Amino acid sequence: MTRSSNEWWRRRGWVPPGGRVEPGETPREGARRELFEETGVEAELLPEPATATVRSYHPRWPATLGLSYATIVDSGTPPHAESGQPAVWIPLNEDWDSCFPEDPSRIRAHARWLREASVR
Repeated sequence: MTRSSNEWWRRRGWVPPGGRVEPGETPREGARRELFEETGVEAELLPEPATATVRSYHPRWPATLGLSYATIVDSGTPPHAESGQPAVWIPLNEDWDSCFPEDPSRIRAHARWLREASVR
């Protein structure tokens, strides 16, 4: 999870790494780049999006389509944050503050699905 020092973004709480897709990138490529920029973690993302959302990131902004991708990374891999934007691993059994209250349950549900799918 990452957290920005900027006042608006600081009020968002802890959120998964993310950002905009750059010209010429696919959404998956953009997600991989954002993961690296915000955490220093280079990882292959799972092929399919973990979730799709339509929401606004600010009361005065229009809603946007968000695609979230997942990757499996050893929790011993230390994140290296961007300047002014700390990054930490948060265990799924711990709560975290986020301006998107549905995110923790969605992330936990996807993690359970991944675990169950890997057992099959």
